[in-house]
Formats: sequence, C-alpha cells, structure tokens
Amino acid sequence: MEIITLHNDFDALMTGEETYPIIGDQVSEEIANQIIQKFSGLPLYAGCLEKAQIVSRALNGVTVIGALSLYNKRRDAAYKYLFNPPYEFHAWTEKPGGVIIDFGLPGTVLRGLALKDEQGAFLEGRDPVILAGRPEIWMVYKPKQYILGEI
Repeated sequence: MEIITLHNDFDALMTGEETYPIIGDQVSEEIANQIIQKFSGLPLYAGCLEKAQIVSRALNGVTVIGALSLYNKRRDAAYKYLFNPPYEFHAWTEKPGGVIIDFGLPGTVLRGLALKDEQGAFLEGRDPVILAGRPEIWMVYKPKQYILGEI
C-alpha cells in the first residue's frame, strides 16, 4: 500500500494567526485566538504536548497524555501508516467533568488530510477544529497519564 503525501511542509511552523472552528462551548473564539497567538513558532502538525501545556496554564486545566483515534466519514480508523505516531500518542487539556480542550487537534487533522492512500485522504471528510467540550463520535480520547504543573 503506497502512501502519498499531498504536500511536503510537515515541518511548517505556526504563525499564531491561525483560526479554526470550535466544537463545544468551553472556550470562546476570543480566548481561542489569544491562546493560538502563544503557539507562534510551534510546529503546525505536531507539538501537541507543548500546545496542551500552554492551554492548561491559560485555562487552569490538567495536561493529559494518552492516545487519540480519529475516524474518517467512512468510519475507517484514520490513524495508520506514517500518520500514526507510536501508540497514537497525543496530549490535550482536561477540565473538571471530563471536558476536553484540544488545540493540537487541528494540526492532527491537517496532517491526516495531507496523507492519502488508494482509498483517499486519511481523514477525508473531516475539518480541522478545536475541541472545547465533549468529543464527537469520530474522536476517541484514551487518557493514560495526568500531569499537574510543568514537565
């Protein structure tokens, strides 16, 4: 099975001016923009741990390290091949009540859209979004470790 990369800028850095739709009501667009400004210079497609730490400090949350599975519209697991970091590693912020705030999700989705095989883009039919509430059915978060404070 051949994997095709639709572009080769996987080392692209964030400008801090990116904007993404927000799923959930736990972060306003204004707060999201303020947080994203702090991401200037971080990797666009990676850096979920650094992003989660920035968000945790800004919103008084807890950084969570675990696994993230994303599914495309056909319900195929989209974390696979070169798109799958070891053990589906991902980091996000969690607030009381199981609320997930994930500013690393847009880069993960963008990377999945940029890689394809003979069936199409890995995350065909999905859009880069910030999660600020309960995950949708196509996002499966599996926490492994909670981190209070700095790493």
